[in-house]
Amino acid sequence: MKYTEKQINDLLQQIYEGVITVENLPTDLYNAISKYLIGGLGKIEGTISKGMISELTANLKIFSGCKVYHSMRELSLLKEDNSIKSFKEFSVEAEKTFDQYYTQWARTEYDTTIGQAQMVERWEQIEDQKKSLPFLKYSAVIDSQTSEICLPLDGICLPVDDGFWNTNSPLNHFNCRCTLEQLDKEDAQVTSKKEANAISKQMEEVRQPLFNSNPYKDKAIFDASHPYFDLDKQGQKSVGKLLEDGE
Repeated sequence: MKYTEKQINDLLQQIYEGVITVENLPTDLYNAISKYLIGGLGKIEGTISKGMISELTANLKIFSGCKVYHSMRELSLLKEDNSIKSFKEFSVEAEKTFDQYYTQWARTEYDTTIGQAQMVERWEQIEDQKKSLPFLKYSAVIDSQTSEICLPLDGICLPVDDGFWNTNSPLNHFNCRCTLEQLDKEDAQVTSKKEANAISKQMEEVRQPLFNSNPYKDKAIFDASHPYFDLDKQGQKSVGKLLEDGE
């Protein structure tokens, strides 16, 4: 994300002085994180339709606005800690929080954006070809790093339009490497509904709610279950203004 050390220092100074608050969010930070995440849409193999790109871009803009709100709320609360007396003391702790939101988590969110966008592109292919290739088979990479989430899903084969794929399509966790193979009737060894339903229920118990989704069908990289989207009335108002003022 393009945000300089000077910008970070100025931001923290303004938070400490009460210039930037949850009522007055930093537009430049919003522009930086939204551009960074939206840039991930262009890093996939293949292309996504213009209409879908528009939907995903809108989703990432809202997500970015919500992220800024929650991070500023946390930093503002830190300022109110009675043990913090000076700006230097505040900045030491605040930089840790900023790094968590905009380096550590932002990188994961960027990688997730690319992975989810790649699956959207894959699903557009699937929909185009489903008359001749009406079945999907879940394909996990089996090695020492295979997730306990992905392993039970490996090999499940069901029709393209089966509701199973509404929640069990990759990605199923951060850094998920799984994909979907498309098959014709002759090659498909269809999984029984009883087995598929049992595994789907199992997944809901171990998988993060964020990944109980299908980015193509939901038209969203991050769906409404992500904690960033949990806003109070002030958050809704502040994020709305941020989206209006941002690029």
